[in-house]
Amino acid sequence: MKRIILALMLVIMCSGTALSREYPAIGMCTANYVRYRDEPGTDSNILGRIHEYNDVIVLGEKRHNGEKWYRIENPADEGEAWVSGKYIDIYEFDNVPKSVYAVKVKMMQTFGINPEKARVLLGKPERTKTEKFYFEPANENLKGETLQYDGCELYYVEGSIRSIKVTNSNYGFGDIYVGDSKQMVIDTMGKPESEKEDSLSYSVTDLESIEFTFSDDKIISMTFEHYMD
Repeated sequence: MKRIILALMLVIMCSGTALSREYPAIGMCTANYVRYRDEPGTDSNILGRIHEYNDVIVLGEKRHNGEKWYRIENPADEGEAWVSGKYIDIYEFDNVPKSVYAVKVKMMQTFGINPEKARVLLGKPERTKTEKFYFEPANENLKGETLQYDGCELYYVEGSIRSIKVTNSNYGFGDIYVGDSKQMVIDTMGKPESEKEDSLSYSVTDLESIEFTFSDDKIISMTFEHYMD
C-alpha cells in the first residue's frame, strides 16, 4: 500500500512548479514519527508527531540555523506548529488553475485534513462510523471513518480525507456556500471542466474532483471526492 501511495504522490509532486512556493499549500510528510514543535529548531518544545504520508497545511517557511522549517497548521489541535523542511514535500500541480487549488486548500482548512483536526474545527460529530474494507490494488485491509454533522459528511481512509459532502449553508468550499449561484462559482473558480444544466465539475488532480449541484440556479449540494484507484 505504501509503495502505491508514494508512487502516486511523487507523480503529483513532480508534475509542475507553478504553485510550489505559494502559501497556504498542502504538503506530505516523508518519514515516520516526525516531530512538530512550537518554534523552529530542534531545541523547541515538541507538540506532537506526524507519520509518513500524512498531509499537512503549510502556512509559510523560515530559515533557522541554515535549515528550512515549515510553519504548519497544528494537525491535531488549535493553532500552528513548526516542522523541519527535510521531512515535508509540497504538492505541486501542473495545469491546475490557482483558483481551483486555492479552494481545495481552504476546504482542507475548513473541514480538517484528518479526523482529529475535523473534531477540533467542527466539534463532536452527530454520528461516526468506522469500517474495514479490502483494497485490492494494495492487497490490504484499510480503515475508513465517517463523521456526520448536520448537512455535512466527511469520509477518511487511514486518516486522510477522501470525501466531503455538504448540503448545509453553514459549511463552505472556500468562499462558496450552499445557496450561492452558478455564476458565483464560475467567477470564483473559473471555467469548469464539465458543465451541465444542474451541475458544475472541476478536476484538482486525475483522482480528485469538486462538484456543485444546482436547483433553480442555486447550489443545493457540494462534493469533494478523492478516488482510490
